[in-house]
Amino acid sequence: MTPYETIRTVTRRGVVLTLAVFCGVMGFYYGSGLLIAMCEALVATVALAYAYVRMAAAGLSIARTFTPRAYEEEQVRVALRVRNRSWLPLYLVELRDWFAADGLPLKHLVVQRVPARSSGLQIEYIGACVHGRGRFDVGPLEATVSDPLGLFTRRRVFAERGELVVYPRTFPVRDLGLQELMWRAPVSAPSNFRAGQAATFLGTREYRAGDNVRHIHWPSTARWGKLILKEFEVDTNLEVTIFLDLCQKSLRGVGRGSNIEYGVRIAASIADHVTQRLFACQLIADPGPPIVIPPRTGKHHLIAILDTLARVRSTGRQPYLDLVTAGMRFVGDGAAVVLLFTTLDIPEDGFYAVSAELMRKGARVVPVVMDESTFLPVETAGMRRAEGEKRLAKVRQLFGLFGVEPLVIRSGEDLARAFGRPIAPRAVKVPESAPPPPDVEILEVRA
Repeated sequence: MTPYETIRTVTRRGVVLTLAVFCGVMGFYYGSGLLIAMCEALVATVALAYAYVRMAAAGLSIARTFTPRAYEEEQVRVALRVRNRSWLPLYLVELRDWFAADGLPLKHLVVQRVPARSSGLQIEYIGACVHGRGRFDVGPLEATVSDPLGLFTRRRVFAERGELVVYPRTFPVRDLGLQELMWRAPVSAPSNFRAGQAATFLGTREYRAGDNVRHIHWPSTARWGKLILKEFEVDTNLEVTIFLDLCQKSLRGVGRGSNIEYGVRIAASIADHVTQRLFACQLIADPGPPIVIPPRTGKHHLIAILDTLARVRSTGRQPYLDLVTAGMRFVGDGAAVVLLFTTLDIPEDGFYAVSAELMRKGARVVPVVMDESTFLPVETAGMRRAEGEKRLAKVRQLFGLFGVEPLVIRSGEDLARAFGRPIAPRAVKVPESAPPPPDVEILEVRA
């Protein structure tokens, strides 16, 4: 209860008790039976009100339902179903629920009356996810019940809590050139002639140890006198790997306006774009310890990626190019690779090593580069911003050596507009003088 409500209840109860005492004293002094009867009636009323509120509150039960997943800045509708299992109606039921994702987390609702033996009275409130991505508690829920006269209150706390997972706010991505990669990627053509588990019959061959016995072709086995196995075409499906930079040293800016948060939003939006087109999507990041979500398709896989992106923080210690180099062993031949650089200062030696490995795998690159100086305060970023055009020209020249045009992102930029134009990824071409990839630490694989 608020201090005002507490004072109001105590004052009302105090007035009734004072009146009862006054009637009793005056009744005994003057020998008035009417005043004594009024005193007894007032005392009985107070006693009944106290018993009423305790018995009625014991039959109160509340169930909370809401959507457990939402996106940033999205509104969530929370429904509270109030049930009264006692034979007494409830009056002035005040509910206070805690919705941590909202800017005003304390939600206050009042129900004037809940009938006796009620099957359920539903009330709702709206919570806004304004604190960014993450996991937020919903609850505990506190209910205060009053008697019909408002003399006494009974408070009950329902400690059960729910969890709301807030995903990064995604934006539409027009085109990453994935369909073009399916047509032009070097591995897409020969992959149609590799043995696999697709429905189209490819041919037969002699059985080898470890093959699936259910694919034995019995007529050919009887004809040749040895086990013959049926072969099928491989399912061709482009894999898209997203490398996300979560290194603590790469962080520029504060809160939802930092370059790391921009990278998380871009990764979530690209994952949404890829899975909607039925391509396999893989996420590799290092918030400490490293996380690798293997390439799969479908809505459930997208939810797994978004769940991961909702909780990651910029707590990693591994530099981005080291992460990419270490994660290349999880990238399949002919896959598309999304590189999210959070800075314009890209080490050339490390970039050459990564590009050499990408070329060896025949991978296709979708590069995104952020101008980190725009994420800093004006008073500390003046010099860096003055050098921005020079550094940007160097980055474009660096990527131009390998036939890739990067998409440059700045603070405050409309990401939907930036990704609203088609992006045509091209194969990486590395000079023969490029240094080989350095030895890297093995990553931990998480499903």
